[in-house]
Amino acid sequence: MVLAVSDEAEEKVAEYVDNMGITVRTAAGFSTGGDWGVRAYPSAALINPEGEVVWTGHPGSLSKGKVKDALKGAKGSSGGYLGYTTSEELDKSLKKAVKEAAAGKLGKAYAAAKKVAANEKLAQPVRDEAEAFAGELSDFASLLNKQAESLIEKGMVLEGIAVIEDLVGVTKGMPVEQDVIARLKEIEGDEALQNEVAAAEALQKAVDAIQKRGFKKSKKKLEAVVDKYPGTKAAERATKRLRAKK
Repeated sequence: MVLAVSDEAEEKVAEYVDNMGITVRTAAGFSTGGDWGVRAYPSAALINPEGEVVWTGHPGSLSKGKVKDALKGAKGSSGGYLGYTTSEELDKSLKKAVKEAAAGKLGKAYAAAKKVAANEKLAQPVRDEAEAFAGELSDFASLLNKQAESLIEKGMVLEGIAVIEDLVGVTKGMPVEQDVIARLKEIEGDEALQNEVAAAEALQKAVDAIQKRGFKKSKKKLEAVVDKYPGTKAAERATKRLRAKK
């Protein structure tokens, strides 16, 4: 995973990301650069699967070989952001649950883990391990749900709703299932939020047009977002883009 970080405030970073059209995951309020060996800007850091910083330096001196070395032992997840992996070696009875979790099939993984936990023929430590893994999966799904709400609150409604929609499809039988289903129905009936969705979609089209045709030729699309969707987060972001170009 590639993550860009800044020690500046979220509002300032968000504006810069919007204006520059940055698509890499970006975090703000970063305050532990010293722990990573960061001494100057810009700097890059490589972290191995064990969470250890194995290299720091100027991004220009980062090579494919260094990245390859840092990634040794890394376990990929076929489930994208929905995929859940554990660094612990679990009992072989949980093989199916682990595989489904890595593929992002959280509900199926949860069911498989609970099945093992309920198997009285297995040793109690194994059953306890299965119950603990099911709990991890439940916590992970709940965390994704909270992150989706955070995105919506910050005006990133398309991204937030997309996460909730994905969760509806993969959390069958999990404690969070009814929450995400109810939330999606609530979103669909919320006029104000639907207006935010429409505004965000219009802004995305404007941003895409700017990237393809340039700012001058696509300026009117940004202005249309401001005029048609006043008071929305998307209109605020469009306004900032317009001001930044003056």
